[in-house]
Amino acid sequence: MPSEYVHRQAWGVELRSIRANRPKRAQTGARAQTFGAALEQAEQLWRASEAVGTIASPLLLFYGLTQAGRAICAGGTPGNAWRPAESHGLAFQFTRPANGANLDLATVVVKPSGDGLIQQVARILDSPVLSGPATLSALLGSLDAKLLFSGSQVADPKPLEVHEWTKNLTTLGTTATKSLFLAPAPDRFAANTRLVAAGPQNLEHTRIIPPTGEQIAEWLDTYPTLRGLGVPTEVLGPEPSLDRSDRGDWVIKLIWDTDASMAGITQSDWTVEHLDELYSYEWNGTSGVVLPAVAGNTEAHDLVVAWWLVLYCLSMLARYYPKEWTEILDVDRSPLAVPIEHVLSVAYAAVPALIAFRLRLLRGMQDRR
Repeated sequence: MPSEYVHRQAWGVELRSIRANRPKRAQTGARAQTFGAALEQAEQLWRASEAVGTIASPLLLFYGLTQAGRAICAGGTPGNAWRPAESHGLAFQFTRPANGANLDLATVVVKPSGDGLIQQVARILDSPVLSGPATLSALLGSLDAKLLFSGSQVADPKPLEVHEWTKNLTTLGTTATKSLFLAPAPDRFAANTRLVAAGPQNLEHTRIIPPTGEQIAEWLDTYPTLRGLGVPTEVLGPEPSLDRSDRGDWVIKLIWDTDASMAGITQSDWTVEHLDELYSYEWNGTSGVVLPAVAGNTEAHDLVVAWWLVLYCLSMLARYYPKEWTEILDVDRSPLAVPIEHVLSVAYAAVPALIAFRLRLLRGMQDRR
């Protein structure tokens, strides 16, 4: 295999290296054979998806992900019941649009069905799957990716960017306070304004009235990682993003206990405790994302599970509804064509890194035991 492949392709160095430095449970016997064979098939399916267009790529990407899921089962399931299930554990429902109408992503639905492969993988990743039906619109909204869908195609809630922040600069890097910097703040918060009359030291201007702590708690109730913080005691903003965030136009700063500090934990460590995915960990620069719970779940999906459900829906459309799928991808007629093309390109690049990270976590946890 050409050496440039390892550096250039999505499957790349990390996932190929894991094959020889795998979790302990997958080092010998049938588990080892399943682990290696599953990752080899996953890689070949991923590579094959480069050679086809969006008409067929969801099939290759989804089945590539399921093969990676079999490797996760071999490397992560305790006990003897590790063999991957042969069923998906999911059921698909689709309502065809009326003649000439555009597809509504809310009419594409996935439901739980028994205990299949996705349920096995989710248990290893400590993630929910589905407590009931979920629409493709809601699932796309839960992905940690800057997608091209409009608000009418994929509605809120969407992931929130979270940054380390403290009002008291003297505590940076030492004692933590219960404070975070979030984006994007909802536009409705910024729309609550009042006119400030001109005075001796100011011109007439419009001022944003910060939302109440109760309004903030209601907004964050969809985000399980932040829900437990309750009602903030101080709300600063929303303020214009000014390029401080890639998500939306408004940012907001929150404090949950103005006077409390927590000895023995740094601001960075406290911030990490309230993230679903970590982006960076450094003094005064710790950041990540929190994910919404969807489909009646009380916890957010692990991102591997979220992508699994999205790719399942897209692959089912491509496989069983080829006429409708082709119409969806018609860039001359369908407003969904470019956003769907984009989400598949994001999946191609992002999902292998997520798989590699989960397998590294499994290996690290088992090495410490």
